[in-house]
Amino acid sequence: EEFKKRESNKWDYKVSNGESYAILNKRIIKFLRKINKNTNYIIFTHEMVSKVIRGRLLKLDKNKIMKLKHNNNYVFIFNNNKVRKVKI
Repeated sequence: EEFKKRESNKWDYKVSNGESYAILNKRIIKFLRKINKNTNYIIFTHEMVSKVIRGRLLKLDKNKIMKLKHNNNYVFIFNNNKVRKVKI
């Protein structure tokens, strides 16, 4: 039952004692507003956060954000409004 609810609307589905992509998106927007855009950062994260950060940086809508992949053997480099995926 819970799996069906989540699959029908992953963006808004809130995990028990957790958060939805929609809630995380609001936190990421606040975070990105606060950081110095002229400074280089290394951010280590898991899939959900990685997808939303990349989506926000690329100004993607929620449907495109949800389709992003997060491979553990890659790093993502954001530069000049583009994300480059580099295998490590």
